[in-house]
Amino acid sequence: IDDFAIIAFTDKYGNITYVNKKFCKISKYSEKELLGQNHRVLKSGFHPDSFYSSMWKTISSGNIWKGVIKNKAKDGSFYWVKTTIYPILGKDERPEQYLSIRIDITKQKEDEERLRNAILLQNRGQKFIEIYENAPDMLRTVDKDGIIINCNQSYVKGLGYTKQQVLGHSAFEHVAEKSITTLH
Repeated sequence: IDDFAIIAFTDKYGNITYVNKKFCKISKYSEKELLGQNHRVLKSGFHPDSFYSSMWKTISSGNIWKGVIKNKAKDGSFYWVKTTIYPILGKDERPEQYLSIRIDITKQKEDEERLRNAILLQNRGQKFIEIYENAPDMLRTVDKDGIIINCNQSYVKGLGYTKQQVLGHSAFEHVAEKSITTLH
């Protein structure tokens, strides 16, 4: 299990009493630095205090807690872990210690974030296209040679052409004679 999972034991107060090598590797803390510490040392600031209060309420009442946590490593980098915390009950049926088993899901979370950003970017691009297309001003986009590669509805309506008649043609084909002489 040490090769697969990030393992920690804590006492009934939440102080770390054991960590495996995988825990040290992902957190970038040594075993010596972690033992005796509370898991707060890994707090990323991502989750509200109510998140941790709910977790503690669940496990201190003897119930198993499952969830996803964003932690902060010693070097300031962040990592995500899918976590299950098992209370280990004593003779009095109260938690004496806790076993945390975690799986690193950082790559999955980073992929999800990239996908969200791509969708957001696509939506912004779509919004820009809608604004461009529906603008009341006559808009056209030309390449470095002055060839029209895009234009909006106001442009073609204002000139009395269709988009097919405009796209791929020189921008100067659709300029009034007076404007051309002013340019020279």
